[in-house]
Amino acid sequence: MPGKNFIYPSLSLGLMAASGSLSLYLQNMRSAMNKLYEIISKVLNVPPDKITDESSPDNTPGWDSFNGLLLVTEIESGFKIKLQMDEVMAVRNVADIKKLLKKRGIEEV
Repeated sequence: MPGKNFIYPSLSLGLMAASGSLSLYLQNMRSAMNKLYEIISKVLNVPPDKITDESSPDNTPGWDSFNGLLLVTEIESGFKIKLQMDEVMAVRNVADIKKLLKKRGIEEV
């Protein structure tokens, strides 16, 4: 008796292709998140594993106004985007940065 791969070859190939696409998507997602956390870690001198969506100037010692500007510059450079002043002023925490990057087409964050 033939196996399912023989009976449904296009389904099997489709699933393999989809799982490959999903794997690539997840890899890119981790890559973009890692890049963001590396930037935040470098600018604010905080270990990446201590950064959460709730990290903000209120609870992160190195996140002052000067480092906030450096953070904007590094994010723009790292993700090859230009942020508008109103977008920057709306950021209150890491979750807001992620939303902003998604809004700018960086879905992997």
